[in-house]
Amino acid sequence: MADPRLSDDELIRQIEAAREADRLADTTEPRARAARFEAAEGRVVVELKSGASFAFPPALYPQLAGASPRQLAVLEVSPSGEGLSWPELDVDIAVSGVLLRLLGPLAMYRELARTGGRATSSAKSAAARANGRKGGRPRKAARGEAHYPSMIRPHPGLVVREAPAARGPGAGSAPPADGEVRGVPPVEE
Repeated sequence: MADPRLSDDELIRQIEAAREADRLADTTEPRARAARFEAAEGRVVVELKSGASFAFPPALYPQLAGASPRQLAVLEVSPSGEGLSWPELDVDIAVSGVLLRLLGPLAMYRELARTGGRATSSAKSAAARANGRKGGRPRKAARGEAHYPSMIRPHPGLVVREAPAARGPGAGSAPPADGEVRGVPPVEE
């Protein structure tokens, strides 16, 4: 059986590779360098290791909404920079989660697509050449046609009916008929 221990040279090589990966992540991932609560503005300001910064209102999170300015001022950044912590309130929030909540998932998908689109590989180059031989990139959809990532696209079978117009007091408040759910067509078996 082989000795599971690493040689000194291999260990040093792995440590250097890990440090380089960490340096790269500091510039490409949302990692906080510092954070503070600005009481006058009523917002938390986060400075990222990449040099960017952003701010958000504490009320964005129910756990912080009722906290006093003194409690909000006791704010710590995790050693990795990936989290914000309010020890007095026992609240921990991921920096990436704050950005996702501020920008929304579509903005994150767009950014992932943009950075992924810049990546180069032999497989991507080969696919581009094959596409070129077929006449190039497919045409974009007509204006006004919605494009959503498949994971948030509405189910194709979902049809929402408009509620009937109200006709006097109590109109439209009757319970749905057996087997019918308001706003969704009955399932045909």
